[in-house]
Amino acid sequence: MRATMERSRWWELAACRSVDPELFFPVSEIGPARRQVATAKGVCGECPVSQLCLDYALSTRQAHGVWGGLTTEERRAVSARRDRELVRAG
Repeated sequence: MRATMERSRWWELAACRSVDPELFFPVSEIGPARRQVATAKGVCGECPVSQLCLDYALSTRQAHGVWGGLTTEERRAVSARRDRELVRAG
């Protein structure tokens, strides 16, 4: 039961709670915005619930931002890989 509660309230423990949310939603992932993405990923790297954040982003197909340390494109690649694995397993 406790694990379920923690899983459903992961954001309360997220390192990003004390950071400007704009950091996690850069206008792009290239050029000057690369520094912003790197900074956001650094926050995720220190976060105790980054895996839960990533799981949430993947399960809800978040279209923008850095979630669980991955950019939009990186999450798309993970989702595509998972989808291919499900097709092979099924």
